[in-house]
Amino acid sequence: MNREALSASVIPELATRRLTINLRVYDHGAIKVQSCETSGERFLNRTSFRGARSLSDVFVAELVTAMRECLRALPDGAHMLSVPDFLVELPGLVLSGVRILASETRDGARSVIMRVKEFLGAFNRILKPKIGFDETLSTNTERLALSALMDICVPIMNFARSAELNVMDPDGRIRDTLEQKVQEFEFNAELLKRFVAANLPQQEADAIERRAVRLLS
Repeated sequence: MNREALSASVIPELATRRLTINLRVYDHGAIKVQSCETSGERFLNRTSFRGARSLSDVFVAELVTAMRECLRALPDGAHMLSVPDFLVELPGLVLSGVRILASETRDGARSVIMRVKEFLGAFNRILKPKIGFDETLSTNTERLALSALMDICVPIMNFARSAELNVMDPDGRIRDTLEQKVQEFEFNAELLKRFVAANLPQQEADAIERRAVRLLS
């Protein structure tokens, strides 16, 4: 945890918003994120995450490191722990001071609530890009471009390597030309697929991978 430059007392009550993170901490060491809540004077927003997601699945690395350090200091059983010098500083984001509430262990796990005192900046800054909270129009454009490319190129590639083409082109001249183009299509389609998948939430990236048709070899 970064405890050098700034402490919670340096920015007293600057933020009018609060951040609350709800976790499940298991006896075998796993930590799963259940939800996050952001609240202000005029709003309360709760964000839940599909599936059992670990800290590193949801949050940026700097926040994960700071959270793990706090949780290691948490005694067993029901407990309340205050960490006034908790600090995470990122571009466009400052989190300062945290209070942790832990319940008794039941069925091999206990509920842990982390309440951040000072929350300055955008909520999506604490989340991994693949969660998809800050999806932009360009992301949808890239997804559409990939879909169009696959819809156009896959039939051409499959036809170029089909038995029917042997009948239509016994000399192989058309096949040779098409094969050269097919290799270019395959290369460009794979580049675009990887680019889009790298910038999508993991769930959608997996869906694209399943949708991509295995080309005939």
